[in-house]
Amino acid sequence: GFSIFEEWLLRHRETFSLVPPRAAAIAFPRYSLDVNSTELVEHLIHDKSVLVGAGDHFGVDHHLRISFGLPADYLRPALDRIHDLIVELQA
Repeated sequence: GFSIFEEWLLRHRETFSLVPPRAAAIAFPRYSLDVNSTELVEHLIHDKSVLVGAGDHFGVDHHLRISFGLPADYLRPALDRIHDLIVELQA
C-alpha cells in the first residue's frame, strides 16, 4: 500500500507534500490547492466516489486523511480519481 501511495505522491509533488507515517496505514498529506479540505472532500465523494477525511475536521485545513492500507486494485483507481479532480480544479 504505502509504496503505491508514495509513488503517486511523487508524481504529484507540486500539489501534495507528506511527512511519512511511522506506524499506520493512514497518511495526512498537505495539498496546495486553494480550496477548503471539507469542500475538496465533498467534491471527491460526490463527483469521484472517493472517501477520504477532511483535514479541517482534525484542526488542520489543506490536508487530507487518506488510508493506503487497501488492495492495489482498489487504491490505484481511487488515487487516479483524486488526481482527476485536482486537474479539474486547477483548470
